Amino acid sequence: MRKKLISGVVLLAFLFGIIVPNLVLSDKVFADVQPLVYDFNQPDSLEGWGEAWQGSLSGSEIGKIQVAEGNYALSLQVKFDENNGWDKRDIGKWLSGQEGSDVDLSSYCKVYLDVYFDKAKFESMSGQIGIKIAVNSWNNGWAEIGAQYGIDKNATGLEDVNVSEAVYKKLSLGFDIPDEAKSKPRGQLVIEIAGQNSTYNGLILIDNVRIECISQNSEQGASQNPEQGQTVIPKEDVVFDFEDPEKGTMGWQNGWGSALEGQPQPQRAEDLKISGNSGSLKIFPNYKIGTDWTWEEAAVQVWIYGQQDTKFDLTGYKYVEYDVYIPDPTQWLGGGKITIGSAFNSDWYEIRTIGYMLEDIKTYPIVTINGKRYTVIHRSDAFNGNNLGQNHGQLVIRIACQNAIYKGPIYLDNISIRQNPTAYVPPTSEGYDNPASQTSGNTSNTSSSTIIYWQWVAPTVILQSNQENNTNIAFDFSKQDDLMGFKEPWSGALKSAKNLRWSNDISENGHDGAIKLDATFDPNNGWHDFNVGKWLGPTEGSPVDLKNFEQLEFDVIVDKLLFEKSTGAIAIKAALNGDPGGWADIDEEFNITKDTTSSSKVVLSNFKVKDKEYTKIHVMFKLKESLKTNTRGQLVIQIAGQNSNYTGPIYIDNVILVVAGGKISASAQQNETQQASEQKTATEQKLTVSSSQIVSVNKNDKVFDFSNKNDLMGFKEPWSGALKAAKSIGWSSDLSTDGKNGALKLNVKFDPNNGWHDTNIGVWLGTKEGEVYDFSPYKAIQFEMYLPKALFEKASGSLAVKVALNGEPGGWADVGEVFGIDKNKQSDGVVTLTTVEVGANEYVKILVNFAIKQELRNNKRGQIVLQIAGQNSNYEGQIYIDNFKLISDSKPNTQNTDIPQPKSPVEFKDISKHWAKSEILFVSSLSNVFRTTEMFEPDKKIRRSEMIDWIVNCLGINDSIGDVSFNDVSKLSKYYNSIAIAYNKGLIKGDGKGNIKPNDPMTREQVIVVLIRTIELLKGKININENKIAQFQDANLMSEWAKESFEKALQIGLISGYSDNTIRPQNACSRAEATALIYRAYNYILQK
Repeated sequence: MRKKLISGVVLLAFLFGIIVPNLVLSDKVFADVQPLVYDFNQPDSLEGWGEAWQGSLSGSEIGKIQVAEGNYALSLQVKFDENNGWDKRDIGKWLSGQEGSDVDLSSYCKVYLDVYFDKAKFESMSGQIGIKIAVNSWNNGWAEIGAQYGIDKNATGLEDVNVSEAVYKKLSLGFDIPDEAKSKPRGQLVIEIAGQNSTYNGLILIDNVRIECISQNSEQGASQNPEQGQTVIPKEDVVFDFEDPEKGTMGWQNGWGSALEGQPQPQRAEDLKISGNSGSLKIFPNYKIGTDWTWEEAAVQVWIYGQQDTKFDLTGYKYVEYDVYIPDPTQWLGGGKITIGSAFNSDWYEIRTIGYMLEDIKTYPIVTINGKRYTVIHRSDAFNGNNLGQNHGQLVIRIACQNAIYKGPIYLDNISIRQNPTAYVPPTSEGYDNPASQTSGNTSNTSSSTIIYWQWVAPTVILQSNQENNTNIAFDFSKQDDLMGFKEPWSGALKSAKNLRWSNDISENGHDGAIKLDATFDPNNGWHDFNVGKWLGPTEGSPVDLKNFEQLEFDVIVDKLLFEKSTGAIAIKAALNGDPGGWADIDEEFNITKDTTSSSKVVLSNFKVKDKEYTKIHVMFKLKESLKTNTRGQLVIQIAGQNSNYTGPIYIDNVILVVAGGKISASAQQNETQQASEQKTATEQKLTVSSSQIVSVNKNDKVFDFSNKNDLMGFKEPWSGALKAAKSIGWSSDLSTDGKNGALKLNVKFDPNNGWHDTNIGVWLGTKEGEVYDFSPYKAIQFEMYLPKALFEKASGSLAVKVALNGEPGGWADVGEVFGIDKNKQSDGVVTLTTVEVGANEYVKILVNFAIKQELRNNKRGQIVLQIAGQNSNYEGQIYIDNFKLISDSKPNTQNTDIPQPKSPVEFKDISKHWAKSEILFVSSLSNVFRTTEMFEPDKKIRRSEMIDWIVNCLGINDSIGDVSFNDVSKLSKYYNSIAIAYNKGLIKGDGKGNIKPNDPMTREQVIVVLIRTIELLKGKININENKIAQFQDANLMSEWAKESFEKALQIGLISGYSDNTIRPQNACSRAEATALIYRAYNYILQK
């Protein structure tokens, strides 16, 4: 179906004598890269196309059909399920012709294909069809290229074509290949076709699939870079000023929107002609509804290069600027809103959209031009062109109205795409109705994303007065029949549920309440949802400022018996909605079943009320910074059945917006405690991990951990009167979650009028007081201080910390000191400040590291003194000291000198409050394999290839790789070396058929088996002394081949089981759990 086109191109090239590396066709440049073309013209062969993976066609048949003489297309017989929102079929092709083999796509830019639908069946179907293109790899995973959703008979670009004796609707699609998809070699091209609640039942044809490189060209200003062979466009500001009558509208046209239906195309006009400005763009929207907050939009657009389908390189550009002239807004009818925004298209990217209440616009200054009155809004919308690159070709400006009636012109002028913002100069005018506003309204705030001139900004809505007191906003539904504003957020939003109401079913006392719905999920629907919403501001439609909030929490409660009997799974999503920002997901959690393991986002627990059992799913979603702006006002909670047949009540309760620094709910604390309990073992050593220094557990360190009740390990007042600012010294278990571990506790009261009000504690290190002690083996002193966060942050002044050595014959000698410790203190190489939670209390943890100078590393002193001082501080309360250590200069006592030593950790951005933060930081300090990303994704399931790589690199497993081959691991894979070493050492065995299954999630029992093999490789066989597995209620789920390793892991404290007396051998292991297990294995190896 491409023969005539190709022949025509070749003929034109010949006639014009074009013999160049790049063949120019109209506005496009075809780079000198061999295209990959699949035209399916071999009648008896599928040419390698078929199921992308086993079962990916869901029973649909694939074949060939003749579409014209000598031309064939791939055919797919489908029958979509109208109850399924994404009933997909995936077709795949390994581009190299060899399954599992990857190819380099870095030189390719775009994927094209033609899709045909049986016209009669297509036009009569309900629902829609979606098409997605992706590339896949066994080694480098899945990467989406692009998608087209919502295809039906009203879609643009459809044309009628004859195929044999039938008529089909043809749709030609093109998708730019994003950098992510071609950053790594991937070998399989996947075409996914899905019914979106569609009744389509018939053939779908695919033809002319091609992967090419298309660079952009311009009539003016383009030059060739001989080194790169690419078209280079000079970086100049793009300006549409409408000054030249011969250029007319400069390519601007109506785009879409109900307000433009039946209206004329834009015109160049001189209605605003004044000195220095002769032209503008005049558009003709008709906003006519004026009720029910119906959205009426007028979008105008331009191809930036002036040539259709040509992409523009936005690299280096940062601002879209334009002026909007609104004719006398006092003549507009209604009290609604005008929304103005800019975007790039052909791959949609919204730059900035802001709403303006019409009543406010009517109060703005008026400028009179040629006898007519206008309100002028100058916009300077910021974006990062370096992130957008060459993915966009059109600039779009949208002006929409709600609850306003107006028919007539609106003017746009001085539209530009710039590298730097301009200094805006307001239009010359015959006069201002409000001269006082002329200067006060003109602001240029370059620190914000928009430069505003006479522009209304949505008012900040303070949700509650207690927000200022740094507390949470909670909707607990404790008042009878009061849903606190929660309701169906839009007509038809309930879908899979009915009877939204207040209920006290799950209340012990019958007084507290919750939202209740009766849900009936369709097991044939992959996403059967209902939605509940709440406007957070004082009125519907008003945006709110969420900058003080950090997290959203809420409870979803289901009938335990019905939930455990149900098939499929449940998904939970939360989002913000409303103008001008539009819908934005907060977060989501999929595939929640009775077997779901609690994580940092969801915690499952069971409870009973009046002999009825329920399962509570406590949800904790972080608020991204991009969502905290004053651009949305509606909170939406969405609950969906994923092929679930659950039919029964669903309750929503305890919806909480948690302020930044506020307390996380009891459920979250319970989860952290439960997770932490899995980490604690009888043999586990205390370990402190900081951003400034990682110190491994070393048997040569001297440690004061105060783990024995009421034992201060020799610390006391070093001389009479040394406590000064402290009222008492003692042992305390305040910082312990189980009440067993302890710390040294001081009760202090500093004098705010005293610049150095100190307290001192000390310990003699020898066998008796006054005895000298040899400090030569030690290189540093490290300890932790804990202060209640609320007291610390509200205290005036600051704190200082000093450590000294004392005793004869050397006398007093300072080891180190640090001043000015307050809530604003930045972490450095000496101190690190973090926030930790113990039960319901928050503490500021101050980790201190002082190096011992060489001249002090002798046996002339025997006492260590810790001095803590208030520097004009009014702090009054507890100070705890724990894990006071002398750090040895020798290496840990281990038989394996090759085990990696800790270095600086990787400061991941998503682990700050995670239960495994310390373990993640420590393990990340052992190997460079972690230094490739800023996000750790602690709750993501770990793949087999990743876990093997971590074990080999973090535990120092060395061996020659040899010539080892696997069916599913390429020698080019970044994991090949580690997998080969592990295989050679007997740590892994594969499936016996030459497969490692590198991309499969690794179960807990698989991880335990590999770790025990590793430990025994390094430190010898572990003997089993007793049977501990039998105590766990799910021991029967353990594979026979894993039982011996589990017994050994329990015996050496590698695992201890969960608080509900389970061991969960078949659960997929998370990345956080993996680091905790490696951390324990590392320390066991050192201690052994």
